[in-house]
Formats: sequence, C-alpha cells, structure tokens
Amino acid sequence: REMGDMMEKVYKTFAKNPITANLTHFGRGKKYLNEARDQKSRNLASSALSYDEAINNLEIAHKNHPTSSEIKEILTQAHEEYEVILKELSISEIIENKFFKKNHFPEKIHLPLDEDSEPNDTRQLACELLQKDVSSKQKERLYTLARNIINRFAEIKIIDSTLVHEVMVLSHLPDSEKELYRNLMETFVTKIKESNLLHPPLLEGLSHIIRQANPKHREPDDLVCILEVLNKKFKNLRAQDKNRQIEMTQTLGRLFDVMADCKVQDLEYEELYKPLYDTFKKLQSDSNQELVYHAKYACQALICISNNKSPWKEFLQVFLGITNFAGAFKNIDPG
Repeated sequence: REMGDMMEKVYKTFAKNPITANLTHFGRGKKYLNEARDQKSRNLASSALSYDEAINNLEIAHKNHPTSSEIKEILTQAHEEYEVILKELSISEIIENKFFKKNHFPEKIHLPLDEDSEPNDTRQLACELLQKDVSSKQKERLYTLARNIINRFAEIKIIDSTLVHEVMVLSHLPDSEKELYRNLMETFVTKIKESNLLHPPLLEGLSHIIRQANPKHREPDDLVCILEVLNKKFKNLRAQDKNRQIEMTQTLGRLFDVMADCKVQDLEYEELYKPLYDTFKKLQSDSNQELVYHAKYACQALICISNNKSPWKEFLQVFLGITNFAGAFKNIDPG
C-alpha cells in the first residue's frame, strides 16, 4: 500500500514537471487536452483529434493507476467534452483532417501501437494492418479506420498528389482483406474513368496499388477492366500532349507487367491488343526520347500477354507475307 502511494506521488510529480510531463501518459494526456480546448474555437476537427489523443493517453494512465482520483476526474471530463465536439462533426471530417491534411501531431515514429492507441498516419496504419500479434478488437478497429479513409477519399472531388500518396500506401493488405483492397482499387479506377481530364496523381496511385498489391488479391478480369478504362483515355489523348502520353504509356507498361504475372489469358486481339501494339510501335518513331523508351517497354510487356487471335488468322498473315515476298522475288529482273 505504502509503495503504491509512493509510486503515485512520483507519477504525479513527473506529470506536473514541465520537463518530464511528456514522459508519462498522464502528462501527455493533459497536454493534448489543453490543446484541444485551445483549438475548439478555431478548428473543431483539429480539436477533436487532440481530444482523441488526450483520451487515449489518459485511459492508459488510468489503467496503470486505477486508484488515482485526479486521473479519473480529468478522463471523465475529457470524454464529456469530446462527445460535445463529435455531435458537431462527421466521421468524414475527422478522417480528412487527420490523414488527408498536414499531420497535427509531430510523432512519426512507427513503433508497434499500444492496444488503445491510434496510428499517426496511413503509413503506420498500413504497417499495423500487417502485424500478426494484434488482438481481434484492435484489428477490427484498424480495419474500420482503413475503410473510413478509403470511403472518404472516394467522396472527395478535388484530388492532389498528397491525398493520393496518403491512400495508396494501403494497397498491400493481409490475405483476409481482399474486399478492402478491391474497394481501394475500384475507387481509383472510378475516379480516372469519371474525370474529364487525365489526372497524373491518380495514374501514379493506380499503378502503385496494382504493383504493390498482395498477389492473392489480384484478379485477371479486374486487370482487363482497368486496361479497358485506361485504353479509352489513351485513345483520346492529343499527340501534342507529350507529358500525358508519357504518363499513360508508363502506366500501361506497368499494368502489362502485372497482367503477364497474373497470366491473363485471351486478351481481345482486335479491340485491345492490336490497336495498342500498333500505337506503341508508332510512338517508337517519336522525337521525344522518353516517350520512345516507355513505348518500347510497353510494347515488349504487351507481347508477354496471351491474346485470342485465332490460329487461322495467324496462318493467313504468315501465308500472305510469304506470298507477297515470293511475288516480289519473281518480279526481280536478273539482268
């Protein structure tokens, strides 16, 4: 009993000392609580995030020191104030402010999370999702957070590279989360399909989530559907827009690599394979050397994908080629 009281006094002394306060959960909890109250009048979403951090730290402090009436009182007060804030905010606003804007909290060390802690950013969230020694309660909480982030990203109309980079790190997920991965991939494809202009950050993000995906989450039919969407955008590009041509050609080349790895079979020859092959061959004569390089790469990658060109058509093509050659040879004047 005396030892417990002594430890309690030491803990409170550390929490009240401005130099050592941040070393304890109680000290950090009070710091975030003060920040939350200061932010309340300026930015409700930022205030909510600070309350969240405060409560996480105070709950850990209360768990470690259940007899402390001071910790219990401050924790109860923080919960009450937090509930008032949440009534004025939606989940989407909190997600957007925590993960899609500059992080309000400077801690970026990706250490394993405590049972009740929240990830600082999507990179830490992605790391935690792959951890095996996580309780079922925490795992469900992390997956719910990941789903909310992806859903919020789908709702946002104006996308920039910062948002894309935040979300695309969620591409490699455990075997059990195929549905979550497909939701992420479909969000990117839909945004590209519905945008009037080609959006380079979205192309970069789509390329990343396809290549970095868990191999068990890739479906050949999905990859073909993605190719059909990108091909329509590719055909509508102006020849003068070299930068967009380069970006799209590079993305297609990477997609072809994944399609070959997934052993995509019977790609439509007349509708997809031949028009793309002919386009890449033509681009190899362009004056822009970067475009030439990516066109050559895409062309070679495309060759590795099986198509549904019939053997009869292939025979005719070879036969006509031989016939034309023989005719030309016959007409040569030996004199």
